[in-house]
Amino acid sequence: MGKLPHFNRTNFAKWKHLMTAYLIGLHPDIWKVDCNGFEPPVDPKNPTLDEMRIIHLNGQATSVLLSALDGDEYNRVIGVDIAKQIWDTLHLAHEGIDKVRKARIDLLMAKLNRFITMDGEGPQEMIDRLMTMVGKIRRYGCDELDDHKVVKIMLEAYSPRNETIVTLIRDKKKFE
Repeated sequence: MGKLPHFNRTNFAKWKHLMTAYLIGLHPDIWKVDCNGFEPPVDPKNPTLDEMRIIHLNGQATSVLLSALDGDEYNRVIGVDIAKQIWDTLHLAHEGIDKVRKARIDLLMAKLNRFITMDGEGPQEMIDRLMTMVGKIRRYGCDELDDHKVVKIMLEAYSPRNETIVTLIRDKKKFE
């Protein structure tokens, strides 16, 4: 199954992605319980087989989530025994509500619009830096940043440094 992704309060988006894959890999129903939560049994003293299965899945998801947290993050959710509540608490603490998420996207998009090649930076380093920024923006849920826009930003960032390459690429597009 692979190593449990641990979260130490850095790069929540990456941890969330890895944890999602990990929980689905354990069993898709574990991920469903984590996303959707579950209804407590109608009769807690006499749960049905299906209710027992859901309780078990929640226990598995809760155990995995709690095991993945460092001490400070664990303290944030101590006493919570429903996987969805743990997930939502971590999500809110690290990605915020929609207004905060949109503000973070706006800040990253503004930074992306000012993206330039750094002195002494080669094309691969520039592309790696650009794609890291694009990945952050996309992980916050921005869907307006398609591959065409990314290539345009890359070309504009590279053009002041190497006008010949950018001109050749632009000319090629005219003939296509």
